[in-house]
Amino acid sequence: MAYAVVTLLLGMNGDVVDVIDAQETSSVYYGVVASSEKSASSSSTSSSETSIVTKVACTDDMVRMFYHSGSTQSTGKLVSVSTAHNGTTVKSLSSKKLQGSVNASGTKLGSYAIADDVEIMDTDSNGGYARIYPSRLAGTKLSGSDVAFYSLNENDEIDRLILKDVTGDRADYVYITSSNDMSGDTSISVSYSYYKDGQINTLSGSALYSVKVGGAALYYDDDGSIKSMCQMTSVTLTELSNLTAVAGNKKYAIDKDAQVILRSSGSRGYYAAMFSAINASDYSLTGWYDNLGYSAGGRIRLIVATEK
Repeated sequence: MAYAVVTLLLGMNGDVVDVIDAQETSSVYYGVVASSEKSASSSSTSSSETSIVTKVACTDDMVRMFYHSGSTQSTGKLVSVSTAHNGTTVKSLSSKKLQGSVNASGTKLGSYAIADDVEIMDTDSNGGYARIYPSRLAGTKLSGSDVAFYSLNENDEIDRLILKDVTGDRADYVYITSSNDMSGDTSISVSYSYYKDGQINTLSGSALYSVKVGGAALYYDDDGSIKSMCQMTSVTLTELSNLTAVAGNKKYAIDKDAQVILRSSGSRGYYAAMFSAINASDYSLTGWYDNLGYSAGGRIRLIVATEK
């Protein structure tokens, strides 16, 4: 049984939007492995013909499914994928370090110019990724450990950049509403309730996390279970605009996906609010930011508003 070598292009919801015959194209892709497994095969298929199906989130923000021979790839692994008429090759992406500061306009990193069509991806060890634009990194100092890979175009401009947990944008930011430790002498039993996107969720089990009521970042294993929780840092906000918040004499950037939570004395207690509906005059505002070691972190991820 022979396998036809194709590349499947997936949309945001996972549906196949296009199929490309490898004989029609010769390309190289870079990205992070989202999943990899042996494909179903019939009993007539010899072991040498067994195909691997590897789903790769590529730097151009497209998720592609590649059929290839060889071994399965671990989730979260950075890879390069070469497609040609004679087959598809998936291999580990050799690290290529780069350090320096991104200028205020997001057009240079160190001594290199950043191409207008640059593809930037921030990744984590569990296969998570986020498409990043140069403006998101403006003013950020990147160390050698922040950059996993970069490539240059014919003009010696950075055209691809893969980062390692630089922004913190892959974390899930929630508001812990309660924590209850019911542990005994011989067992650990803990439950946490948290508010996110208008819903109260509850997590119970034997995992004890160093978080209390307030903003927290949730991190997940590749199977979707919660791996850890980390407390964020709170500040009392005295001024608020669309892009920045002020606490005392310090300014904080507000993340574009920041949640606004209205704290009420009612039976429910928490409500989702529009950013435009709150201000520092009518509400006491508490901002929670990710002081968690990200080079491009320190952004307000949650704002809790209580009517004065």
